[in-house]
Amino acid sequence: MPFVIGVMGTNGPIDNLEPRYQPIHAEFRKAMAAPAKLPEFQGNVIAVQTAPYWDMRLDAVAKKRDALNVRKRQLEQAIKKGEVGQDDAAAELSEIAAELASPEIQGLWDRGASNAAYHYFGCGKTMALIGQAFAEGLQSISPAAR
Repeated sequence: MPFVIGVMGTNGPIDNLEPRYQPIHAEFRKAMAAPAKLPEFQGNVIAVQTAPYWDMRLDAVAKKRDALNVRKRQLEQAIKKGEVGQDDAAAELSEIAAELASPEIQGLWDRGASNAAYHYFGCGKTMALIGQAFAEGLQSISPAAR
């Protein structure tokens, strides 16, 4: 029976990850692809890397959104401790949020993302490209296995 292994590619290329996570993800991806190299699966199993289909534009927006949320929590703590005033915190957050609220960035996010990063942002384009790569991978499998 023909089989496609979709090698996890969330976060895109390994070098797009925080350095502390790079070796973990690299080994995980290598382990996911390994069965396709086993002799008993030659000709009917293929591993398809999905990292190349990661949407780097959505990734950049997600990182900015995450940074905004982190900064918001930091400012909330600073307000509680009396280290910063409510107005100063609001002004800083407003500046950061303004960049994310630009029509271009908001439109990109609204059109491209519907879920979390671990689901490839729920991006239909990404899923379509991965599906096409799976189909092309199946075409490369021996006709006898199909």
